Amino acid sequence: MDYESLRVGEIDPELNKVVTKMVIQHHDFVVYLDEELDTQWHVREVGDPVRFGKVLNAVADVELRSDFLRDDERTFTRVRLLAGEALARVIDDRDEDAGMNAIQHAEAIISKRNAELSRRWYYLAAQRLVLAFIAFAAFAWVTRNWLPWNTLLGRTTFQFIFCSVAGAVGALISIITRSHSIELDAMSGELAHQIESRARIVTGMVAASAFGLATKLGWLSIFHGNPDSLTFLVLLGLVCGASERAVPNFLSRFDPAGERPHGAGKHDGKDETRVKPST
Repeated sequence: MDYESLRVGEIDPELNKVVTKMVIQHHDFVVYLDEELDTQWHVREVGDPVRFGKVLNAVADVELRSDFLRDDERTFTRVRLLAGEALARVIDDRDEDAGMNAIQHAEAIISKRNAELSRRWYYLAAQRLVLAFIAFAAFAWVTRNWLPWNTLLGRTTFQFIFCSVAGAVGALISIITRSHSIELDAMSGELAHQIESRARIVTGMVAASAFGLATKLGWLSIFHGNPDSLTFLVLLGLVCGASERAVPNFLSRFDPAGERPHGAGKHDGKDETRVKPST
């Protein structure tokens, strides 16, 4: 087959792929991107055999890691062209270093877009959920004199609406301030980011409600204030929602698993068997 005869838009008769983007073309070799923008190539050995296993593995890795960029056509095409260029440098110039240099440029683009996109998914999901809760709390507060909230829910439940919403706001603050330590990866998909970020918001609401209820029942004395005051419950919810360790620390107070039995030694209660030496 004369590889110079291939044209963009034609079907590769050997691989049955549509030539979409031509990277490099010669009568002895060709590298192009198919309709899925995956790298395809042919080479006719002339002289010394071409050795490009390292670059070929790197190209496959770049294609796998860049799959989340398909919705960003411009960036996705740029990354895939760099992957194809890496393969072209090895086949045409037989320069593995030049090929790996193109791979490094592609990886830098992937890493940057990965961080940007994953954080956008993560923060927007959390922000939208918190804004929805704030809107509901604002509606409840504005209509408190017109709608029978106290009759329908009771005064305590009505107060805990604002306490839990404050916990959601606190959890959002925690997410924003701890953004540098949250491990995100856009390869896991948008849905996974949304689920995790919203779970953190719900956890903040649970923490706020749990601490508010425990304080109101007199179980906790670490917070000084009037538990019947709405302002106190809102501030308590904000602080507890922002605390990453609030729920685990609270639950540990009621977890008997951490208690050691009386008389347990440093071997965690395991009996030691001593063998008496024979005389």
